[in-house]
Amino acid sequence: LNEFMVKVESLTPGTRAQPLVAGALGLAKEMLSVKPDAAPAAVDMASLGPARAGFGKPVEENADNVRSLTFDGPGNIKLAFIRVETPSGAAFVATTEFSLGMFIATIDSKGKRAEALELLDAKDRDNGPRAWSYKKTKNGIEFDRAKPAPPKDLSNGWLLVTPEMQGKQIYPAGLNVPPPQPEHPMQYIPPKAAAYVASLLGCRLPTSAEWKAAIEIEKNAGAPLKPYNRRDISWEKMAEQVKGLKIELRGLPTPDIFTEDQKAPRNALSAVRVADAADDTWCWFAPVNDGGGVRFKNLIGNVAEFVYENPSVLAGELTPTAAQAAVGIEGMVKVIGASALSPSEIVPDRAYGLSVNGMNSYKWSDVGFRLAFSVPGSNAGTPPESLASRAVREISPSEFVPMP
Repeated sequence: LNEFMVKVESLTPGTRAQPLVAGALGLAKEMLSVKPDAAPAAVDMASLGPARAGFGKPVEENADNVRSLTFDGPGNIKLAFIRVETPSGAAFVATTEFSLGMFIATIDSKGKRAEALELLDAKDRDNGPRAWSYKKTKNGIEFDRAKPAPPKDLSNGWLLVTPEMQGKQIYPAGLNVPPPQPEHPMQYIPPKAAAYVASLLGCRLPTSAEWKAAIEIEKNAGAPLKPYNRRDISWEKMAEQVKGLKIELRGLPTPDIFTEDQKAPRNALSAVRVADAADDTWCWFAPVNDGGGVRFKNLIGNVAEFVYENPSVLAGELTPTAAQAAVGIEGMVKVIGASALSPSEIVPDRAYGLSVNGMNSYKWSDVGFRLAFSVPGSNAGTPPESLASRAVREISPSEFVPMP
């Protein structure tokens, strides 16, 4: 480069002034001034995700070019995350969907039951399967799903049983449908409540780009250990059983599910189309640690998931009012991943945008969420142009004409 610069400097002023020569000379000077990259600043583990919310430093593991962090969350529940990279920076995405047990332990540890219930818009008139319910007692609000089903409830606690449904055999013989447990995904939750509870753990909802980066990691991990929990043979058996009853059972077998037009029919018995010929044996939702996937569980299937496209809006611990305002911003909240109840038309890796009209009360029986948090300092905006890219830009389109 030094020899090149000496020769360029010996050219006539008119030649040196040509864009091609001037650009090449400037580029050469910059290349000579480049210093070795400084080592990246160390990230304080106490500033990340649940640790920032007071749950202690994580255990770090690096294996097969995958970096993971595991935190001791509330209620002795382990919160595991894997690092993903996107053009906007690095983040850690939870390896599982957020469970009912995580939800209860989080709001209890932070003393936020009343706020959470208000954001849930909890009603016992919701159609479809639900892993949770609640009741008010002298001690406050108690979540009381994941309990033995009441008499004549043959749904095993998954459905709100009306008089018309009492004693009806919803599940065919041989189909095992365990009752809801704390390990099942938290669903039937509006995005405002999901964003709020995530913030109590120093986390947020992932972006669609982060979710897709997790999918790429999963693709590189090999074949899933189990089929993804999609609308499958077990679901089809239940659907055929319900059709034979010839009564409306609170919208079965596709009750209050997310659809592309966001208006799931109350009763869609005609829409009996399986999305996956495989059978994972789950009629409704599987526990969050049980499902398709190697490193990430249930990115596809089980429950579809809320994502949020601007992480900075969800930074820090949110108030209920701030969470409500955040989901009201047009274009921010989307649904991705498909579910155990989704029709075959739902594309799992497509992020479906939501209308903000009514957003603060929207919720679906088959949509939940998972946690994510940003890596401080990794989001530097648009990266500077590389020297190689600049060389192509400076030289390729130019013509050189010798001048006296």
